[in-house]
Amino acid sequence: MDTDKAATVIARKRARERGEEERVPRKPGLEPLQTAEQNDLATTPWELLGVFARAATLARHGRGRGLAEHWQALKYCQALGVGASGYLALTEEGQNPELSYRGMQARELGRALGLAIAERTVRARFPDHLVSTVDAESVLLAGFARSGPRPSLGARPRPDFFIEAWKPGEPSRLFVVTANGNHQKTTKRTGKTDRSAFKQLARASERAEHFHLAEWNTTPCLLMSTELLAKEGTTVHALQAPGQGLLPVRSVTGRDSADAVPSKRNPPYVNAVRVPARAGEEGFHDGFLIPRKDRAWFG
Repeated sequence: MDTDKAATVIARKRARERGEEERVPRKPGLEPLQTAEQNDLATTPWELLGVFARAATLARHGRGRGLAEHWQALKYCQALGVGASGYLALTEEGQNPELSYRGMQARELGRALGLAIAERTVRARFPDHLVSTVDAESVLLAGFARSGPRPSLGARPRPDFFIEAWKPGEPSRLFVVTANGNHQKTTKRTGKTDRSAFKQLARASERAEHFHLAEWNTTPCLLMSTELLAKEGTTVHALQAPGQGLLPVRSVTGRDSADAVPSKRNPPYVNAVRVPARAGEEGFHDGFLIPRKDRAWFG
């Protein structure tokens, strides 16, 4: 797989820079989306930006949340349009962002497109469920925040979003999601290991591997990388890893209710994830692990 080749190059570069080889856990079992899920996405720019605005606006904005959601969408309202190929593309204005906004545009529009594909995928798999997308950082702060005047997760690797497919009275399904974008213009001379999309997916597999629900490798993930200037038109590269990702039904009161307090204020992060011997890499690695007994609280 091209992503595996890019991951190997990244590992070699780290080894040269740091003087020693570092073993970085990556999400195993990655594969392309199912054939039926690879169809073109039919959407409009405002629908696309609405997806991103709802998902990326944190609750900590307080009373300003509604205004923040509007701003997330409005600042790109003239950046997207129909390209020569008939597919969604950056407009002339979108291709010339000012100063440092180019990197921000790739990150945010890439996430908008990636999230739109991820939400469509989850809805197709669970058509009778409601789908919610939330920022992973705002969720993980509840159980893993470092102490201080302004709680944070530090530089710990983590996914970008969680998508929950839920239905009243039934267990929910949780998906780990990463979404990135880039402005790379590839040519025939661009090697597979030089493709920004494959590098982004390789790094995304590392971030996805830092979250586990109940135990190692039981949480499905969706990894997205968007090429905004692809020759065929704006293109989203997507990988998935299987898993159930079950969150139990929450009771109204008691230990398994939404208001329950976990047994420990902060679940462990260091050496928290046990990798079984059958995976070929027995041992422990750092990560956000939600213990089985705390799944209802996490939900």
